[in-house]
Amino acid sequence: MASKTRIVYALIALLAAQFNAPSTLYSGEPGPQKPQQADRASTVSQGRVVDRQLRYNRSRNFIEKTYGQVIDGLGIDVVGKQKLLSLLVERVEAIQDVDEIIVANHQSENERRAAQRDATAKADDEIKQMLDPAAQQKLNAMLAAEYELSQIANGYASNMARAGCPLSADQRLQLATALHKTYDFTINPKAGQRGSLPLNEWGLSEVDEHFLKTLEGFLSIEQRGLIRNALVYTNRGASK
Repeated sequence: MASKTRIVYALIALLAAQFNAPSTLYSGEPGPQKPQQADRASTVSQGRVVDRQLRYNRSRNFIEKTYGQVIDGLGIDVVGKQKLLSLLVERVEAIQDVDEIIVANHQSENERRAAQRDATAKADDEIKQMLDPAAQQKLNAMLAAEYELSQIANGYASNMARAGCPLSADQRLQLATALHKTYDFTINPKAGQRGSLPLNEWGLSEVDEHFLKTLEGFLSIEQRGLIRNALVYTNRGASK
C-alpha cells in the first residue's frame, strides 16, 4: 500500500512543521553544559515530546474524520477498528518523518517513495493480517483516494447530511473513488485541462458530465443533485 504524494500529507506536514524544535541545543565550545544550558536542553527535550504528542493528536483527528465512516463499513469489531486507526496514524507519522528527512537532504521523488514504503512496511503488514481480502480491497481504495475522502469529509458529507440524504460508508468510498478517477490528472489527462474546458449551458464541463454519469450507479437523485449544484457553483465562480 504505497502512499501517493497527496495534498493532504502536505497539509499535515505544514502543521507538523509549526512544532519543530531547534535541532541544535548548544552552539558553543564542546564541554559540560552550564546549569542554565542544561535547563534549556531539558526544556527543549520536553517541548519536543509535547510537540510530537500534539502532532500525533492532529494526525489521529485527521484520520478519524477522513476514514472513520469508511472503516465502520469494513465489518471489524470496535477493538479492531481502534487498532486499525492507530496503525493508520502510525503510517502517517512514519511518512511525515521520512518526508522531513527527504526534504532536508534534497533527495529524489523515487527515493522518497522507497523510503516511505520501508517506513510503513511494519504497519502495512499488521493491517494485512487483521483484514480479510474484501476489507483489504476497500482499505486500498480508501488510501488511494485519501485526498478525495478528506474533501468529502469537509464538504459533501456534511452538506448531504443537512439536506437529509447522508452518505453511507460504501457511498462515501465509491464517491471518493469516482472523484479520484475523474479529477486526478495523473489518471485522467483531461482533468488537468478542466479549467480551460468549455462549459455547457448548465455550467458543466465535459469532465463534470462524465463524473455525474458515473454517480448514477450508487447515489440517489437528491445526492447527485447536490454534487451537480456544487460543480456548477465552482465552475461559474472560477470562470468570472
